[in-house]
Amino acid sequence: MNTLIDFILAYTPENATTSKLIAELKASPIVSHLFLVCSEQNAATAQEEANGKCSVLVCDNLFSLKTLRLIAQKLTAAYTVTYFSHHNLLLGYRTLERMLQVASDVDHSEKDIMVYADHYDEQGLHPIIDYQEGALRDDFDFGSLLLYKTQSINNFLKENKNQRYQHASLYALRLYISRGGEIKHINEPLYTEVETDLRASGQKQFDYVNPSNREVQIEMERACTEHLKAVGAWLAPNEYDELPTDNATYEVEASVIIPVRNRERTISDAIESVLSQQTDFSFNVIVVDNHSTDDTANKVKAFAADKRVILIQPERTDLGIGGCWD
Repeated sequence: MNTLIDFILAYTPENATTSKLIAELKASPIVSHLFLVCSEQNAATAQEEANGKCSVLVCDNLFSLKTLRLIAQKLTAAYTVTYFSHHNLLLGYRTLERMLQVASDVDHSEKDIMVYADHYDEQGLHPIIDYQEGALRDDFDFGSLLLYKTQSINNFLKENKNQRYQHASLYALRLYISRGGEIKHINEPLYTEVETDLRASGQKQFDYVNPSNREVQIEMERACTEHLKAVGAWLAPNEYDELPTDNATYEVEASVIIPVRNRERTISDAIESVLSQQTDFSFNVIVVDNHSTDDTANKVKAFAADKRVILIQPERTDLGIGGCWD
């Protein structure tokens, strides 16, 4: 395979796997050039690693549009792989070749392309759900190893030449590619990514409502709004005084959906909080138990006398929170 890629790696000297990974990427026949992106304080250490087909790019914010523009000016290969995480990354056998092969298979004319893959983590296999048209969440789990068609990055920057994103550049790039291109999921584990944020998942999932992240979230909302305008799906405030008429028949007016796994201490409180709502319409609560190994299911079954509580236990074991919502 003669097609080459440029690889953009967020450089952290404290990461135990960094030196090994850099050596592996420099030795790869399909890596045209490796760029280590780092802060000013890590530049000297990064420069010690940079020889041969490896360079250092100094930036103060990995996720700003300014940094993406700096990177794009250096890209010469047809495809670009990014790893903008500080987790420990271990590439599998022919990881980059496989991602490149999939990208090449769907690369037709001017189509924009982004490729992501399943991987392993410290708990084993980490499958990822397919990206669906219309998916807007800025925290959709793609994993951290992503392949882009380089021209897609350049097209995006050209369209957003007047934007000044500080946090939302990669999110806006993904939305841009989704509009007319293809976001391709490789349903194979191609690499291992070991988490370095050791907080419980129940803590991390609420980062988006942390007051300290307010500026980030506002910018993500702005990027989403620009995307909705681009696809003709944005509704201006007060554009409609009344909701469109819906003549369909529904058993209840609203459903509260709770995906859950191993939350025996909190699931009862969650259900009770829903059932305690005072409304003038009918509603139910659908609990999707994702193969809990504790007493979660029995806690839900204790509400069996209340027909508003519905328990679903999917047969598949690879759904995750997004799959359970679906």
